[in-house]
Amino acid sequence: MDKALLLRVLDGEQAAIEQFGDSDNCAVIDWRDGLLELIAAVEPFLPKGYLRSEAKDGGFLLHAGGRGSSPIEVQLKTRQEDLIASLNRALCPDFEIRQFTPMTGDGYSLFVAPASFWQDVERSHSVAVQKYFLSAERLAAYWRKGYFARLFSKP
Repeated sequence: MDKALLLRVLDGEQAAIEQFGDSDNCAVIDWRDGLLELIAAVEPFLPKGYLRSEAKDGGFLLHAGGRGSSPIEVQLKTRQEDLIASLNRALCPDFEIRQFTPMTGDGYSLFVAPASFWQDVERSHSVAVQKYFLSAERLAAYWRKGYFARLFSKP
């Protein structure tokens, strides 16, 4: 994680914002990507071997970290935003995924960071975090709304 670049983003520097959403800093996924592509995009931002998946009856079980917590079950035919939220639940409480909102388009730039990082940066830059980053759960909740409800609301 390039903390100097992130601080420039949080200060609203346009050049830093444009640079931050690329694949060096965020997991970049296309709108067509499914769970396996999402995992492949997120894995480089996690410790080696931290995230594991296993096939199970038309879906996958996601295991994260070395703890004995229950795996998260994910069906293959799931909306992409719900896949992101499920992956985020698997990574919690150690890591958290948030969408980097300035890079919204046909895909997403997802910033993966330790939960302790998010707590610290929310204390020091709460307004900027709300402006530039959207939690996986809020992203999924927004896309669960109907078309007209999304027209009149923000994520």
